[in-house]
Parts: sequence; C-alpha cells; structure tokens
Amino acid sequence: MNVFGETLKRLRDEQNLSQESLGSLLKCSGPTISRLESGLRVPNLEEVERAERALGADGRLMALVPHLLQRQSDSATPLGYPPVPRRLVGRADLSERLAARLAEPWPGTMVLSGFGGIGKSALTAAVCAEVRDMYPDGCVRIDFRGHATDEPELTPDQALERLLCQITDPQGIPADRDSRTTLLWTRLARRRMLLIFENVRTAAQVRHLLPGRSPSAVIITSRNRLASLDGAENVHVKPLARDAARDLFGVISQVTADEEDCLAEILDRCGGLPLAIQAVAARHRTGCWSLAELRTFLESPSTRFLTLDDDENRVTSALSVSVDLLRPAERELLTLLSLHPSGRVDPHNAAALTDLPRAEAETLISGLVDSHLLDRHPGGAVELHDLLRTLLVDRRVPDLAEETRDRAVTRLIEHTACTLARANALMEPRRYLPALPPVATDFTDAGGALTWLRSNWPAAMALCEIAAGSGKDHQCVSLANLLRGFFSRDKLIEPWIRTHRCALEAARRTGDPKACATTLNNLGMALLEFGDHTEAARCHHQAIALFTEAGDNHGATDARCSLAWVWVYQDRSERALEQLRVAAAQYEADRRQRNHMITLRGMALAAARLDLHAEATAYAEQAVGMAETPQDEILGVNMLGWAHFRAGHHREAEDCYFRASSLSELEHEYAERSRALVGLSNVASALGKQDEAERWWSAANDQRVVLNASVVPELAHRQAVLGQARPAWAGEPVGS
Repeated sequence: MNVFGETLKRLRDEQNLSQESLGSLLKCSGPTISRLESGLRVPNLEEVERAERALGADGRLMALVPHLLQRQSDSATPLGYPPVPRRLVGRADLSERLAARLAEPWPGTMVLSGFGGIGKSALTAAVCAEVRDMYPDGCVRIDFRGHATDEPELTPDQALERLLCQITDPQGIPADRDSRTTLLWTRLARRRMLLIFENVRTAAQVRHLLPGRSPSAVIITSRNRLASLDGAENVHVKPLARDAARDLFGVISQVTADEEDCLAEILDRCGGLPLAIQAVAARHRTGCWSLAELRTFLESPSTRFLTLDDDENRVTSALSVSVDLLRPAERELLTLLSLHPSGRVDPHNAAALTDLPRAEAETLISGLVDSHLLDRHPGGAVELHDLLRTLLVDRRVPDLAEETRDRAVTRLIEHTACTLARANALMEPRRYLPALPPVATDFTDAGGALTWLRSNWPAAMALCEIAAGSGKDHQCVSLANLLRGFFSRDKLIEPWIRTHRCALEAARRTGDPKACATTLNNLGMALLEFGDHTEAARCHHQAIALFTEAGDNHGATDARCSLAWVWVYQDRSERALEQLRVAAAQYEADRRQRNHMITLRGMALAAARLDLHAEATAYAEQAVGMAETPQDEILGVNMLGWAHFRAGHHREAEDCYFRASSLSELEHEYAERSRALVGLSNVASALGKQDEAERWWSAANDQRVVLNASVVPELAHRQAVLGQARPAWAGEPVGS
C-alpha cells in the first residue's frame, strides 16, 4: 500500500463505505478500489479529482498528485508497453485466464508456448494493455531472438545486462552474474512491473532474469514448453477453432454467403494458424485474387507457401526456422514422420518409419513435442500440423537419401499390411488371408479392430496408392485386398473402387494372373454395390477366365458365385439361383463353410425375387444357422427378414428386423442397422401403421451410411412405396 492508497482507505473507512459502494460513486468496480488502495493501480488525475469530490477530502487526495506524478515519471521506470494488436480473435478464454493471473498480488512467471505464427506475441500485447494500470512501474520487453535467422540470439548475460540497464543506473551495474542477479532482485522487490521476454528458445536464457519474490510479473513467449522453469505456469496457445478462424478472416476481408464453402476449405488448409489466415485474407482483400483462386493455390504444395508469404506475413520463415534449429537426429525423425499420409501417426507407425529403438524414438519425439512441432495424444500418437507437414514434404524429404526414404516407406507399408491382416483376422476369422508376420497393435478384439479401421482407412488407402506409384506393386495389391472387407462392411464404395482400380493396374504389371483375377473379382463386387452392374459382370467374367487359365478352381467358383449375385440384381434371378446352387454344392464338398453361408444368402435373395418363398426362407434360415460371427448372423437375419416380408409374413419379418437392428447396434454395424430400420419401416407400412413407418424411416436416414437401393431390396421397396423409384423386382433390370 502507498500513501495514496492509505489515504483513500482511511477516508472510505471514515464514511463507513464498502469498496463496492465507493466504486459506484467513482463509476468503477469494487476490485478497482481494492487495487487503488493496495497500490497495484496508480490513479490518473481525473480519478483523483473524482475521489476528492465524492469523499469530500478537503484537498487531502489532491495534495498527493505531485507524489503520484513523480512516481510515474521516475527515470528508472520504463513505460515500454507493446502496441495493442490490431486484431485478436478467438483468444477470449486465454486472455481472461492470463489477466486473472496478472491481477494477483504475486503473479509470478507464465510461459506462453506454441507453434510458430500461432499468435503468442499478439495475445501478450493484448493482455498487457488490459492490465497495465495494475503495473504502475511500467513494462520492459526483451526479444531474445531465439528463432531469428538474421541475428544471433541473446545470451543469458546479455539479456540480464539489458534488463538491468532499463531499471537501474547503468553505471552501477556490477560485473559478475551473481551480483547482477542480486541487484535485479533488489530493484524488483518492491516494484510492480511487467517483464516480457519474447522468442525465448531455452530456459537457460531466462532462468537468471526471474525476479524471485516480487509483485512483478514475467511473461515468456516461446516455441518450446520450457518445462524446466520451476514454478512457471505453462500456457499452451493452440490453433484457432473453425469459428474463430472464420471471424479472423472476416475482420480482414469480407466474404459473401456464396463463398463460405470455399472459405471453409481455405481455413482447413491454414490449420487454425493466425499468421496463415491473415496472409490469405490480406491477399483476398486486395481484390487481385478470388477465394477460388486462393483455394487452388493452397491445394498445390508448389504454390501454397507463395500464397502464405508476403511482406508482413512470413509463414515459411516461421515454420522453417523451428526445423532448422533442431538437432540432426530430431530433424530426420520429424521428416520421416511427414512421409506418413496422415498428419497423425500412432506409435507403431512411428516405429516402422524411423526404425529406431523405442526408447531412442521416444526421447526424440519428446523433444519435438516440447518444441510444439508435434502434438502428442493420449496413447502415444503424434500429430504434425498440416502446414508443417507440407513444408517438410516439399523441402526436407527431397534432402533425405533415396535409400533412407524408400526403406522407411517400405517398412510403413509392410507394417500397415500386417495390421490390416490382424484386424481382418479378428473381424472375419474364417476369411482366407495371406500369411503375414504378427505385429503389435492397439486393438485386441473385433470391436477394437473395427474402430481402428474407421480411423485409419484413409491412410491405408493412400499407402496403397503410394505403393503403386513407387514400384511396390505386390504390396499395393495386398493392401487393396486387405481393405476390401471393411469397405464392403461400411459401404465405402468409392474408396473400394479407387483402391481396386489402382491395384488392378499394379497386378497387371506383376504379370500374376491370380492377383489380377482376385482384384477383378473384388472390383466387380464394388461396382455391383455402386450400381454399375454391367461393368461388374464384365469384371467377374474376366476373373473367371483368369482363374480357369491359372488352374485355380476355388477362385473360379468364387468368381462364378459373384457373377450370379450380379445376375440377381439384373433380374436374371432364375439363372442366378441355378448357378448359386452349383456353387453351394461345391463349397459344401470343399468344406468352405463361410463361402457356403454367403452363397445361401444369395440363394435366398434370388428365390425371394422369384416368389419361391418357402425356399427363400429355408435358405436364409440355413445361413443364419451357419453364422459364426455376429456380422454373419446380422447379415443372415436381415436376409431372413426380407424373405419373410416378401412372403407376407409381416410379424416374422418384424421379429427378424428387430433382432438384426439390436445386434447391429451392439456391433456398431451401421449399414446393416440402417437396412434393418428400413425393413421395420416397410413392415409398419404394410400393417397400416404409417406414423410408425415414418419413425423407422427417419431413424434409418439418421444412420452414418448411405445405402444404395439397387442392391438393398428393403430400400428399393420403401422408395417405391413413397413413389421415389420402382422396386428392384418390378420387371426392369436395375442399373441397365
């Protein structure tokens, strides 16, 4: 408390006023009165005059004005507050948190750490402007140049001398560090100052500059966490959320409603980095580039950073310097991680890419996490910012030795294939899979395998294409085949077709007829689901010929069975049923139970289309009885529900669809649950329960997949009832 604060409190007590009551008289808050009385805030002349009038102080407060002015003009009191940023968007929570800490009597040290260009300095300046009245002894800002490319960074001794020169007589600064540190503590013991240390790279740069027990505050900005600074609070400044990124862009340049979708893609490319968002918005504001043009530039790695760099915003420099300052081992590991097609890399993939002992890799990764060049997620997965990954791929990967790069990609592809094989074995234990080495995985059961696939299939698909483009044709074919079951299950038809077209070209380059035949057969199944029945049939015919030429009877039977499924949907059910019966007999003789079960479901579908209701029901019941996995049971029960519905057995159909829906929900089977819900809608409609039918239909539409009416008979029927399409059995070949 100072003389003014003591006098103000005494006058308030004499009139029996609370801080809140006096605040109301002075048109300020109770906490402001508290800071004035404690000396944490120095009043200006207008505030002194207002207090003088409100309290009838008879000149006692005005008499202190010379003392206040002397304190504010003290030659040893810097007033170097940073300029308030022109715009600060999306940082309200952080700003409030920092301001609350700075309002404390003993605020201590805060480290604002984060990615280069994330807005640490702007946040610091904005908060300092908000609390400057609480720091009557001013502000000192020192740039440590820890990430500068054109100037050397400050040493600890240089920084300490520079700080002392601003808060005391330079002639009285001692020579040795210990004495200087003692002088710093002495000068700050009774002062309340803001010390801003920007661009700090290491804790050693600032450890001797912290004021100890003092009402002063220290704000440090760094791209590193500086975790070894005892007692410092680390505040992680993260990328902007989507809405905040949109607001920041809008502050700089106007966007029409028609441009919102385009802007969303641009903001995705900027990854929530304020520096990048400002650069793109500034270009758009000039009127020389449309959002569509900027989006195109950002999509291409060759022009992305040209778009993000201008006289004020140097995104490339902000990212590059962080990489340049890494140790060689850290830089190589980071570059290898950028080879993964996803920005997020789990520990097993990281190990495959780097081929380092686990302990050594973890040590290097920890250093990169502390530098904010990687984000670490629970469980050990690490993530690269999209812009950083682009920079590494564009400018660092070419510097890797070709052998190093090729081995890393090969290890990653092989590891992914082994992981996919493990996932398939858990989900479909009866499915034939190639023998691959066992690998460590984060999943141990079918549910965990499905969850992993749903998160990682885009990266696996990208690796399939990378394998094809780098001469690894056999691996490309293997990855596509291993993804097929999951794509079929979740009805990811376009990725299924894309991977298998790529794999077919790779298989042809290998000259392996069996690989070509298998890929053609799988591609035909995808085209059937897509609704291109003519092309699907062509693929299966080619597969039959290749399998027969190679002497693979099992493969030829599989391809004939697949072709028969196409015939069902081409309204050639009689011929399809005949061929499916032959295939079923062959599967039974060969003891290929899973294939037999699948064929029985096809026979049930064909028989239902031919109005052979007893046969259809019998085939479906037999398929359900042969199921050995929950997924096969769900598929069989749904088919049985359809057979009953086509026979007019509505109660039996309803029971089946209820059962399939419940099992699908337990097993997270999105497509089959949607099919069961559509089936329940059909049953309710047939029974005259239109409100109930609408509820089931709405629930089906809320599922996470989109079904194709050309291969889902329940959906074709429902759309026909609603007048949206003809049913699949109405006399015209579907897809013709």
